[in-house]
Amino acid sequence: MMPDFITISNLADILGTSIATVQKWGDTGVYPMRKDGKGRCGFYMEDLRKFESIREMIETNWDE
Repeated sequence: MMPDFITISNLADILGTSIATVQKWGDTGVYPMRKDGKGRCGFYMEDLRKFESIREMIETNWDE
């Protein structure tokens, strides 16, 4: 099962951008930043479907 939450640093790595850029997206509300149950800041993957690499991760059939 794919995780539905992705941390700021993981998103930056996947998209090939800086942590500062991803942090700015959250700070300015471009994408809603959340906290998971462990207190880590990040994003719900559903909110990031615009990015092809994230959409592919969401739609993958790994469990099959």
